[in-house]
Amino acid sequence: MTFDPGIGKLTQWRKGDPSPNPQGRPRDPMRQAIRGVLEANDGLAEQLANAIIRQALQGDVRAFREIADRLDGKVQTAEKGPEEQPGIHLIIERAGVSRMIEEKGRQ
Repeated sequence: MTFDPGIGKLTQWRKGDPSPNPQGRPRDPMRQAIRGVLEANDGLAEQLANAIIRQALQGDVRAFREIADRLDGKVQTAEKGPEEQPGIHLIIERAGVSRMIEEKGRQ
């Protein structure tokens, strides 16, 4: 059996035709359910925020990462090496990471 690239051409959506999905992408039911519970329970969102902040303060790295991602957005994966991205050196210096790396290298 060989592949026929013409299969489906007659039923394929064409530019300018009405959308085959006029409602758009269906919403995530879990997201809708969570949003509904948060809206129905006054103060629940604040309680959850306080809980994740407490976890981060106790050293939970995943909680800290979640907070940072929500506040600043997720960190983009670098395509280039650090030497090709001068801004990364500044971030590393400010965080004191290079000092920690140097100290571990001496041990």
